[in-house]
Amino acid sequence: MPPTLLVGRPGCGKSRLARRLADELGLPRLDLCLGGSADAKMLCGTSRGWSSGRPGDLATLLATQLSASAIVILDELDKAQGPLRNDPGIQAYLLGLVEPETAARHHDVFLKTECDFTGVLWLATANALSGIAPALLTRFRVLMVRQPRPQDLVVVARNVIEDMAERWGVDRQVLPGVEELDLPLDRLTSTRQVRQATEGAIAHWARELQRH
Repeated sequence: MPPTLLVGRPGCGKSRLARRLADELGLPRLDLCLGGSADAKMLCGTSRGWSSGRPGDLATLLATQLSASAIVILDELDKAQGPLRNDPGIQAYLLGLVEPETAARHHDVFLKTECDFTGVLWLATANALSGIAPALLTRFRVLMVRQPRPQDLVVVARNVIEDMAERWGVDRQVLPGVEELDLPLDRLTSTRQVRQATEGAIAHWARELQRH
């Protein structure tokens, strides 16, 4: 899979789509939330001269999982801050990681050796393209994620209930169906709103059940 960027309005479900894709692939996963972050040390490592010196998160993941492949989710890539002093910034640093030729010889400053990251898949999310450096943007396949249609919201709510059943460790049939929750789907416009409303309704149902 080439480096892929999911772009859509807040709440359209792109971050969940990225995580679901990672789960279905069954690869070791590294989640990096880049909102407000500029530090590339999470990927390049920290020099041994510092008390906080350690390898980069990606090298650590591959070593601990004994795997040459992984998927990295770069959430909110467009919100990564600009470069700091003596730091090229994470967007600039990513240029060498998403290119196969340079990814094969990535230098970790803590390990002081080259790491081969050519088996790593890169999946990023963004609300807009304007916050992403043009040079980095050309390295990504861009997929637009649209807001869900009204008929899609019922499916989203059903998936939320299934997630809650798994999280609570109960059979799906124990929890009520979408039709029993009286959700205001006609007033909701995003997957985030549907998730919040459904989780709130299920929590209310559980409290009422305990009272009786």
